[in-house]
Amino acid sequence: MSGILPAEYFRILPHYNTGVSAESKMLASIHDDFNQTVSKTISCQRLTELNEVFLECLDEGWDGYNARPLSIASYTDALNFLRLIPTNIYAPDIVPEPSGGNGLEWVSFDTGRFVFRFCGRGTFAYAGIFKSGARVRGIEPMSNSFPKELKDFIARLYRK
Repeated sequence: MSGILPAEYFRILPHYNTGVSAESKMLASIHDDFNQTVSKTISCQRLTELNEVFLECLDEGWDGYNARPLSIASYTDALNFLRLIPTNIYAPDIVPEPSGGNGLEWVSFDTGRFVFRFCGRGTFAYAGIFKSGARVRGIEPMSNSFPKELKDFIARLYRK
């Protein structure tokens, strides 16, 4: 048999006919494993912080004034939303609201600020202000995916 394999072999094992070396495949696999680990770590950090904030703000007046306890419904909405945030987006700060809601906030002192607010009604409000003076705001229903337009707004904060 010559150094060329018969065409039938490639029909049976098409994934071997990729034109990519074994070393490249191994590097790609290591890269994918690393990204999954980092993704889980970042998600875990975000979720842990949300849990800590929730537990710290369960009592009336948690802010030293008259803040309402964080509601379970707003916590649940924020929790579900955190799980949707793509891993290539910087982690937000978790911000409790004196009204009993939860907030997620991205701040870049060079380019602006973007905030999400959850009040536990199955919707979230967002607002952003950019160094250019541009402003965006709106209210969206909770869904099973992170809205692309909002991802673009957040990414805009960190563009150089």
